[in-house]
Amino acid sequence: DIIKGCVKSLLNSCKKVSEVRLTILDDHSSQETLDWLRSELSGSGIDGTIVSLVGHGYNNSSYEQWKLCRDSDADLVYSIEDDYLHHPDAIKEMISKEPKSLEEQIDLVKEEFEKVSLELFEGYIKTRLTSFEEQLTKLETVE
Repeated sequence: DIIKGCVKSLLNSCKKVSEVRLTILDDHSSQETLDWLRSELSGSGIDGTIVSLVGHGYNNSSYEQWKLCRDSDADLVYSIEDDYLHHPDAIKEMISKEPKSLEEQIDLVKEEFEKVSLELFEGYIKTRLTSFEEQLTKLETVE
């Protein structure tokens, strides 16, 4: 039920903008869930595809997601997990505030999380990026 509610909220938010293309990464969902996703996506009128992952585990999913984002030809890539709820105007607002620089991206996050200081946020991002890059390096040597 959580995934269904989150997918519906994303689709509803996407309907308020033009030229949206969704890529849903399926990480070994049940056939019932896949059928439901296909039905919701096709009924939404939104251009989208479902890509089924071959490997297992969080690291594999993250790596495949990263590669798809890296190789995308889209002007803007928005990557989320399966448990994000979207306000009906979220995608429209995000696109209207498309950041042009890292500083503007940080400013957008600051608007949403005013209680988090920029210093802590920057430190967190640097730590996460370093950790993620290390994981990618390890995965790329296996690939």
